[in-house]
Amino acid sequence: MPDSLLLFNIYPASEVPIKGISSKTLLESIKQKGKLNASLTSDKSILNDIKNSSADFDILVTQGAGSISSICEAIQKKWQK
Repeated sequence: MPDSLLLFNIYPASEVPIKGISSKTLLESIKQKGKLNASLTSDKSILNDIKNSSADFDILVTQGAGSISSICEAIQKKWQK
């Protein structure tokens, strides 16, 4: 199980949005389980949020669509050894 989760906004690609499904409702559901440090983040704050949520991490997993590839490049550039 991960130690923490940073969640981006969910948006529909070419499909109709699912009523009642949003990043906020997903986050609330995760927090109700009470076993994971989870919060919302954005393209602009992701690097600082990663740094603040876990100064020393072994594994970082990213998943998404759209601008996630440019975000992954920025993350890699910042923490590449």
